[in-house]
Amino acid sequence: LPEYNPIEELPLIGMSKIDSSYINKRISVKGSLRSKTQILPYVKIACYQCVMCGKSFLDKPKKCPGCKSAQFIDNSEYNNMVRVILQEEKEILEKDTKIITMEICFRDNVSKLYSEIYFGQTYLISGTVKIIQRQKNKEFYLEADSVKKTDNGIESINLTQEDKDKFH
Repeated sequence: LPEYNPIEELPLIGMSKIDSSYINKRISVKGSLRSKTQILPYVKIACYQCVMCGKSFLDKPKKCPGCKSAQFIDNSEYNNMVRVILQEEKEILEKDTKIITMEICFRDNVSKLYSEIYFGQTYLISGTVKIIQRQKNKEFYLEADSVKKTDNGIESINLTQEDKDKFH
C-alpha cells in the first residue's frame, strides 16, 4: 500500500455526514461489520486481444475494427476484492438519527485481511470516498486502504460451572 498518514490522524467522519464534499478525500469511519462477500475478482487493467490480427483493446469491441473478427482473448489483469457493509456506531450518531450503513471495498493487499474480519466486531477503517452507480442512483462507498480492530469492551467472560447451571 502507498505510504499514508497513520489512521489515527485522519478525520473520523460519521457515515450519516458523508456528502459530495468528501468524494476522493481520505477519511476514517467507525462501525460494526454487518456483512461481507466472499473474495471476488475484479479487473485491475482491462486488455482484450483479437485472435485473428493480434490488436489489443482496453474496451472489448463487438468486432475488431481491423479484421472484423468477433473472437478475443481476455488478457486483463485481475486482482482480489472483498465488499463489506459497515453499520455506523450508535455512539457516533446524533439523537433521532437513523442507523446508517456504508459499503466498504477492500482491494488488492487489503483484501488479504478477509479471514481476520468478523461479524459484529467494531472497526476503524480509513480510505477514499468514491461513488458507485446503483440502478438509478449513485451511492457513496469507501475504497479502504487500512483497517484497525477497535475494542468492543468485553473480549470474553469466564463462567464457573455454578454460573452455567443457572442458565439451564
